[in-house]
Amino acid sequence: MFSRWFPLWSKLKALKTHGRLMWHAFRHHDTPLWIKVFMVAVVVYLLSPIDLVPDFLLWFGFTDDLIVVTLAMWLLGKCIPDAVKLSAPGQSV
Repeated sequence: MFSRWFPLWSKLKALKTHGRLMWHAFRHHDTPLWIKVFMVAVVVYLLSPIDLVPDFLLWFGFTDDLIVVTLAMWLLGKCIPDAVKLSAPGQSV
């Protein structure tokens, strides 16, 4: 009900769910190495002081980070093998 009035709340819940799936996939032995490397590269990009748009430009600096995380989670969600997704607790394809 709360998410009906605040659509951002449902997006944050989805981000939490996807984050847990990514962590499970990173630790799973059936996940291909290139996916794990891509996950680490996204985290390094987020923590790196070198960005496409510097973070001191308040609105625009964090927007590129948000776009990178969103696209990376979408792409990784498509590329993670179904066996890994099904083995995650509380997940379904």
